[in-house]
Amino acid sequence: MAAALSPDRLWRRLRWEWQRRGAQQAWMPWLALLLTLLAMACGFDTWQQGLTAASPEVVQPARHVAPPLDPVAQARHDLDHFYKGLPPARALSAPLLAVLRLGDKHGVHFSEGEYHQVSNPDAPLVEEDIILPATASPDAIQDFVHEAMQSLRPLTVTGLSFERDDVNAAVVKARIHFVLWARGN
Repeated sequence: MAAALSPDRLWRRLRWEWQRRGAQQAWMPWLALLLTLLAMACGFDTWQQGLTAASPEVVQPARHVAPPLDPVAQARHDLDHFYKGLPPARALSAPLLAVLRLGDKHGVHFSEGEYHQVSNPDAPLVEEDIILPATASPDAIQDFVHEAMQSLRPLTVTGLSFERDDVNAAVVKARIHFVLWARGN
């Protein structure tokens, strides 16, 4: 095995590859092999251990890690975090106005909408059902719904239906059903 890795043999093989393949292709695999052998000969493992010992703050994990919560406590914590991320129920007019402004921005025209607030006194969650009849091009409605979902996190789309009166019409009628979630009490 030592004869296979001798520098003389490696040099002859490299020179032969150079002549056979040309300068562009011959040097890269051999350079990688030579660098690997050099790292092994210089004790790369020892060098790496010395490097990590010199900078323990980079390698060693944090020592003060909070103990994991039990599953019930973790679920309560996650649910509380979810509720805190929702807007308060008394401030639902701002997200609703934002939806209407986004419609104007994308050229979506709304007719009279339906709004129903559903709340459960036992749950800290309020649900605002919003049904908006709209008229626009299908692309404009798609862009409007996409941007509304991206910009208003407590907003979900539960229904979207299209109606086209004429096959050649560029404008369609749509019925968009949103649900806007809010924090109660």
